[in-house]
Amino acid sequence: MEIVEITSGNIGDYLPFSKSDVSENVGRLCYKGLMALCDDKAVGAIFWKYLNKAATGISEEIVFFDADKEEYAAALLKVHDIKTKDDGVVFACFEMDDIPDNVLEPLKDAGFTITVRESRDIIYTVGDLENIKLPDSDISADVVDLKDISDGGYWYGTSLSLYNHITGLMNDLDTIDRSFFDEDISCCIRTGKWITGMFLIHRLPCQSLIPCLLSFHGDEHTKNLICMIRHAVMNVAGKYPKDTKFIIRRHSEATVKITNRLFPGKKGRNINFGERRF
Repeated sequence: MEIVEITSGNIGDYLPFSKSDVSENVGRLCYKGLMALCDDKAVGAIFWKYLNKAATGISEEIVFFDADKEEYAAALLKVHDIKTKDDGVVFACFEMDDIPDNVLEPLKDAGFTITVRESRDIIYTVGDLENIKLPDSDISADVVDLKDISDGGYWYGTSLSLYNHITGLMNDLDTIDRSFFDEDISCCIRTGKWITGMFLIHRLPCQSLIPCLLSFHGDEHTKNLICMIRHAVMNVAGKYPKDTKFIIRRHSEATVKITNRLFPGKKGRNINFGERRF
């Protein structure tokens, strides 16, 4: 058996073990993957994302892990652990609806503690969003669709977010081209000639929608965010079928705060959560 790094050149061999929602990220700086090969056939894969870098080290999230046999899963984890330790990872975690049988014991053997808890994701359909009553706003923001701003405006807006240490789900925001986002439904706030707010939404290969960045820099912060959300919801309702899933990932305290305000009482499904500290 051979363990190889997943690249754009061998991703075709990896696809049987993953969803395209994961494999679309091959090549991004903060995503890494390994594939197990047996007689040149893919028999397992693991894919992870580096979350953040702090004084204490780097955190990572395993976003996909499956294998034909436990021995393949154990071998993948062993190489994964060597690579992530070399990169300075001190904390690892994952969320899975169902943990594949062939990777459960290897994860436990590798030191992961696994519990059942509420997912950070809450899921609506486009039809649900149309019926949600958003708070009224007494300000008049200049909200424009992403498709209607220049490339310079896009990079100014993302650079402003980076300067203020706001990257949403995009740790590599400074390398992500605007085409990654659905420009028909994503939107921005323009203050004078400058882009001061952004609500960037990505369409996954499975056709579900996931907001990746929500930011505003200026006065009346929350009210401006709500203006962008209202505008985006109208765009989404005009483009996508009512049964299209809209995934809201509560990845930070700020995200939890605004989702609790906009969608009170909404809960995520139960998932298997694993974590390990080195």
